Amino acid sequence: MREISFIKKNKSKWLELEQSLNQKQSQNPDELADAYIQLINDLSYSQTYYPKSKTTEYLNFLVTQIYRKIYKTKRLEKNRLKSFFWEEIPSLVYQYRKQMIFAFALFFFFVALGAISAAYDDRFVRIILGDEYVNMTLENILDLTGEMEHLNELIMLSLDKEGGFTSAEAYFTTVQPILDLLEVEIRVRCQAGMSKNEMKLIIQDWIDCEIRTLQ
Repeated sequence: MREISFIKKNKSKWLELEQSLNQKQSQNPDELADAYIQLINDLSYSQTYYPKSKTTEYLNFLVTQIYRKIYKTKRLEKNRLKSFFWEEIPSLVYQYRKQMIFAFALFFFFVALGAISAAYDDRFVRIILGDEYVNMTLENILDLTGEMEHLNELIMLSLDKEGGFTSAEAYFTTVQPILDLLEVEIRVRCQAGMSKNEMKLIIQDWIDCEIRTLQ
């Protein structure tokens, strides 16, 4: 594009912007930012095709002026954080109160449903979380209490009663019920705030009882 055509195409926009920059009243920072982006594009074009022209100097001057105007207009409100938490959030909560009440009600309904199902159905937790996750949790508890070897003793005794290790499938068929029963025992007898030794005694007692049953 020839320089004359470029000027003719954008002249009115530049003059309007220059007039607005000369005004003393404050201006919308977003509008200034949009004008700044457009002006930067024009300056880049001018620097590329008319690097030594007066047009480039003029656009460079406008860019400098608008840059200063933006950062002069941009003011941070005092106590912005306080205003956000004490005014904006309560306003939004009130505005969308119906949706939030519905979301919370739905959330607590499913929490209650999960808790009741877990309490009345020992397999529910395994169905939702999977055997691998639950077994990993039990393994952590056994490692913490030092009862892993004791449990292995029970498992080996149970395998012997079933005719020994014949296949991986037979092994898991024997082990899984033991882990399920142990999980129930821990859930019923272990309470929040128990020490490691108290948990160890509960698990140890259960394993000893199961071993005596098999002997």
